[in-house]
Amino acid sequence: MVFGKNSDTPASLLAAQGMHLGMKQQEEHRRRSVTDLVTFLLCPRYARQFSQEHYPAQTPATVLGHILHRTIKHLYDRYHLELEAGNNSWLPDEEMIREECQMAENAVRAQGLPRLSLQQQTQLQRILTTFHALEASTFYPRIQAAEVSVEWIWKEAPGGPLLLEGKVDVVVEEHLDLASGIALWDYKTTRRPDPGKEMQYYQWQMDLYALLYQRTYGVKPQGTVLYFMGELNHAHLIHRPESAVLRLPADPQREQRTLDLLRWALEQELICRANSQWNPPSPEQVPERLCRHCLIRWSCPSVHFSFPWQNTMQQNQELNGVDL
Repeated sequence: MVFGKNSDTPASLLAAQGMHLGMKQQEEHRRRSVTDLVTFLLCPRYARQFSQEHYPAQTPATVLGHILHRTIKHLYDRYHLELEAGNNSWLPDEEMIREECQMAENAVRAQGLPRLSLQQQTQLQRILTTFHALEASTFYPRIQAAEVSVEWIWKEAPGGPLLLEGKVDVVVEEHLDLASGIALWDYKTTRRPDPGKEMQYYQWQMDLYALLYQRTYGVKPQGTVLYFMGELNHAHLIHRPESAVLRLPADPQREQRTLDLLRWALEQELICRANSQWNPPSPEQVPERLCRHCLIRWSCPSVHFSFPWQNTMQQNQELNGVDL
């Protein structure tokens, strides 16, 4: 059999024998997502359940988050196509936003997730239409990319090399502290939490995204932005509520603090694994909104007391769930 001028190559010789060269196996690493790490810091017990793929995907906050993110992404994709076609003034109108939201909800239901209540549908559509009325004209033109994957292999991680990964909601051209550059935005379906443990870990989540973005793309964000969409759940808003946005400008010392906390979190996780103990925070430190939707809270030693939110169970039907 003649193979031509390359018949003496290893691949050709093996092909003649009905064989082929095997692909080099990529080195496997432990993996942790940004959400995994933030959840562990909030509650190791919950994080252990999460790591075993028992995350409560059918909670109202999770379903609302899926629909909200998908709706904004699809509307931005439509905007981008219109821009490429030369229609520089196109923006989605209220009817289009509602239709896209309904399509996103149908897609989520097709995945086996529950239908939103009428109240939840109304709230979500109000939030999305208000967000676009307030932000779209100045927000969409500054978007560089949406749903951006970031990952970095930390070779010096406790326990050995670790692949850290996450997904940034949107990368936006920003001007922070008189410096031009980009900022990483993250949407939260919830209202803005009070200052405390939960807010601290939201901020650390964004610091991790900034660290991974720089390691992935070689570009240092000028800051990060948390947008709490639940703050837009009011009729007739004409200005963005101050509480809706938390801006975190870049800080030269923040990267080292982020690495220090990351190292500590991974060391604590190794201790939990070694002892097979994944203890929750103390009763005084439980993250209320995470607890509310935890599937194993009824057997948790830290919540054997009267739930402070029992008198406001209606909140379970509102945009107040955990949103990592």
